[in-house]
Amino acid sequence: MKIKHTYILLAMALVVFMGCSDDDGPLAIPHIRQAETQTPPTPSFTSGSADFSTYVSVGNSLTAGFSDNALFAKGQAVSFPKILSERLALAAGSGFAFTQPMMADDVGGLLLGGQQIAGPRLIFDAQAQVPVPFPGTPTTEVTNILSGPFNNMGVPGAKSYHLLAEGYGN
Repeated sequence: MKIKHTYILLAMALVVFMGCSDDDGPLAIPHIRQAETQTPPTPSFTSGSADFSTYVSVGNSLTAGFSDNALFAKGQAVSFPKILSERLALAAGSGFAFTQPMMADDVGGLLLGGQQIAGPRLIFDAQAQVPVPFPGTPTTEVTNILSGPFNNMGVPGAKSYHLLAEGYGN
């Protein structure tokens, strides 16, 4: 029985090693190799009959750009609604605008009347192998009212039933 298993393992190893080759070997496919060196054409975007002039996103932390345990400007700049809006703008043309309420800094955290009520974002300390608070003081005051309208209505921590609550997110 052991000899049978040995032959099976030897056959499998032989198949694996025979299946490996370099790109310049006799099994190379010339038309694929040539296509890899050519520059792909730049696509042209069109909206067709779709109207992309208005795009509104509603959601929770992911929609708002919450990451590293805080909401901060760089996190908001790479939120999925912002990225999607940049792609939609390619098809919509010059009339497309996407606005979202932005944090005042990249530290994260919040102030209420000058007192810190939410800590800064977390960064990884490679030496200690733990997340640590970002050095700095938050500058985003929650009592500062931003003027809208906004296209990104993401609220960190929101649940689906919160959407029905009047004034939620004010």
